[in-house]
Amino acid sequence: MASPLYKETYDLATGRCVSGAEYTLPVHPVRVQDGRVLVVVSGGDEQGGGEQGGGEQGGGEQGE
Repeated sequence: MASPLYKETYDLATGRCVSGAEYTLPVHPVRVQDGRVLVVVSGGDEQGGGEQGGGEQGGGEQGE
């Protein structure tokens, strides 16, 4: 993945910047279930984490 603004390139599997900068992005486990992409997000949110789906409806719904 590349940042068009800062021209940095990142490895999506590790979050590591591969274009020389000392930055690392957070990475989250994902899976596809019934045509929806589920992202496991831990900490940092008021609900205490969990899976969040982003299907055809635009996402943000809690997964089960």
